[in-house]
Amino acid sequence: MDKLKKVWAVSSGNKINELTTVAAQYGESVTLVYSGDKSAAVNADIAYYLGEGFFTAYATEIAKLVAEEKPELVILGSGVDSRLVAAYIAVACGTSVQTDVAELSVEDSAVITSKMVYGGVANMIEKSGNVAVVCVGPALMVPGEIKPVKELIELNLAENKEIKLIEKRTKVSSSVNLSAAKKIVGIGRGLADEDALADCKKLAETIGAEMGCTRPICEEKRWMGKEFYIGVSGVFAQPDVYISIGISGQVQHVVGINKSGTIIAIDKNESAPIFKVCDYGIVGDLHKIVPALQKLIEA
Repeated sequence: MDKLKKVWAVSSGNKINELTTVAAQYGESVTLVYSGDKSAAVNADIAYYLGEGFFTAYATEIAKLVAEEKPELVILGSGVDSRLVAAYIAVACGTSVQTDVAELSVEDSAVITSKMVYGGVANMIEKSGNVAVVCVGPALMVPGEIKPVKELIELNLAENKEIKLIEKRTKVSSSVNLSAAKKIVGIGRGLADEDALADCKKLAETIGAEMGCTRPICEEKRWMGKEFYIGVSGVFAQPDVYISIGISGQVQHVVGINKSGTIIAIDKNESAPIFKVCDYGIVGDLHKIVPALQKLIEA
């Protein structure tokens, strides 16, 4: 695979290992630009430390730095703050931001990206100009071996005073990494109540699996956090075994599991799309089937 001379990773202090790991795949040299904890820098030839201030308050200065140094590729995460900073960088470099990127390659010194559009029924392929500004999706955010940075440079950048940090609140979330999970139990809208959710969690714990879910579970019912969401806008999982419980199998979810080794589906609707993609299917009431499976496993 072709490699670029200079690839930059820009981070608010989160997912630095993942971002620099991606950058190293496509660049001969990796430069990290980050804020937050100064000791968090890893896997870079050069690391520019912005300071402890609010990440987006450095957006203007980060954009100037990128425009001056002209890396061929700038990689950021897909969070709200990263997208904002990416927009500043793109304007300074006279380009546009490529968001939610699921696949990335380099051909003849040009960056080619791919992402799903129209709910997962099509792929959009984009080719960069002189500077590619890319917000990578969960499929590419896989951590690598941690290596110390070769050179750390502390910058005294001015913060944009129009952007002020009013308050910080700790987000309560799980450390689950569905992208690396070998077994996953995924749940969907077919669950009647949280008692059924408890049964599914017990099954997952018994077989040593992580829990995953569809969008309605995390955004409508709010039974699980967004880090558990598998699908177009969530995680792209590729476990050895995926057990789908109460999931109809719409394309928005299926694209997130289609690289699984073995897919086992449980749903009461025999016409559900999930049965067209699974390896083994059980048609019936999940509220009876899941406890029955639990008893068989424990027997």
